[in-house]
Amino acid sequence: MNRFNDKIAIVTGGCRGIGKSIVERFLKEGAKVYALDYSIPKENEVFIENTELSKNVFVKQLDVTNFEQVQKVMNEIIDETKRIDFLINNAGITRDNLLLRMNESD
Repeated sequence: MNRFNDKIAIVTGGCRGIGKSIVERFLKEGAKVYALDYSIPKENEVFIENTELSKNVFVKQLDVTNFEQVQKVMNEIIDETKRIDFLINNAGITRDNLLLRMNESD
């Protein structure tokens, strides 16, 4: 179907579980996807089974609890792509509070 041709997607927690499935779906729809994760696949580890799709996935290591690292990686992606069309915040962090009551360190 390729609804997302030439779109840029970012998926945090994108290298395993639900995040990896989200990455694969965006790839099947034609997007270029940045999979950001605390733990990234090893060099020879198969990340995306479909090699035709894997050319459009870019993996970057990111700890979403590190504000400076998040800023750095996001700036790198914007420098490379000039835009972000989709941002999926999938990375899991357990902080039991309402978003409105959370501070930056949370």
